[in-house]
Amino acid sequence: MADPHVGFFCKSYAFDFKHLRGMLESFAAHNPDNLPLTLSLPSRDIKPFLVLLGAPKNVTIVADEDYCGFDLSALPGWYAQQVCKLASWRATGLDHHAVLDSDSYFIADVTRADLTPPPGKTAIVWGSGVRTVLEPSGSERLLAYVRDGWTPGPQDFPPVRPQPRLDFSQLHAIRSLSQEQMSLEARSGAIYKFFGAKQWFFYQPGQIFARKILVEFERCMASGDLDLVETIKIAPWEYNWYGEYAAAYHSAETDFRVSPVFHVANKEAARSAADQGLTEAVLARRFKWVQMASRHLDLLKL
Repeated sequence: MADPHVGFFCKSYAFDFKHLRGMLESFAAHNPDNLPLTLSLPSRDIKPFLVLLGAPKNVTIVADEDYCGFDLSALPGWYAQQVCKLASWRATGLDHHAVLDSDSYFIADVTRADLTPPPGKTAIVWGSGVRTVLEPSGSERLLAYVRDGWTPGPQDFPPVRPQPRLDFSQLHAIRSLSQEQMSLEARSGAIYKFFGAKQWFFYQPGQIFARKILVEFERCMASGDLDLVETIKIAPWEYNWYGEYAAAYHSAETDFRVSPVFHVANKEAARSAADQGLTEAVLARRFKWVQMASRHLDLLKL
């Protein structure tokens, strides 16, 4: 069988160009196989990007409007980028692509083998019981994974399970609720309930998408009269939608792994990383890139 086409996708815009510059520099430094990156920008931001950063090697720039297929103008930016990510298979031409954010940067090489499913599997999903978001407290499992060599067991990954009977009426009921009536956190839980999950797993930033699963997921939601925009309005957690769909319908053929993305969510977490001695060299034993949550802290790197 021919090797699958693998690479990366990043959705960005002008406000994030400061972070994007660092991400692209680290991408160039840690891409020994010259894997492609598809960079999606609003059409109005493409010319400013080219003026500022030129045409980076292995990077193809596409306009959101040219592939997404939805009117994003009325959506909050956070929602619009999630719709673009779920529609990204239309832009990349790849079988598998890892999703980068502008505020992430590589700390170790990523190769074709890292993004290619192993023999007997058709997809990789970053999904496990290990939450790789560092918090000032409550991150004991993550710290054991990073520092102490603890290895997750089978119970820490989604099991093979029967396909659920989907009840779209649950989702249509949520669609009519305001955020005051149902919080974003509760909406995240609704995804797990919809797909019949019995255990909570974490599907986090930097997710790796399989084209086949993205296409199937979109068709699945359409069968319940929901397009990607409506889906994200109901619960704006694109990676949870994707991960739980994969766990519900492709669990036997999916290689579930701990996310290779170490996420620093705020200034307190950045200080905690320093206090814990989590240098880039230490993190690189377990992780391939770091995400810095640009909306919540000013640091470009740890």
